[in-house]
Amino acid sequence: MANNSKLHPNMSCIMKISNYENAHALVVPISVIQKTSQGTMLYIADGNKSKAVYVTVGRNANGMVEILSGLKAGDKVITRG
Repeated sequence: MANNSKLHPNMSCIMKISNYENAHALVVPISVIQKTSQGTMLYIADGNKSKAVYVTVGRNANGMVEILSGLKAGDKVITRG
């Protein structure tokens, strides 16, 4: 590296390397995902009731998980009971 007055021996940094990007991904908080013997599910609002929906999950990062199938744009995911 070139000489730089801002860099000193034994300095460290935190790097985040992006190796996956999907601008059209549906993501939900990982805390709403429930694993059951029938599969992976979450709850959505269906009028004034809740409805269990089985989903396929993809990658996760920063507390969010990608939903590959089972959920569509506009579905209202229930995040608190």
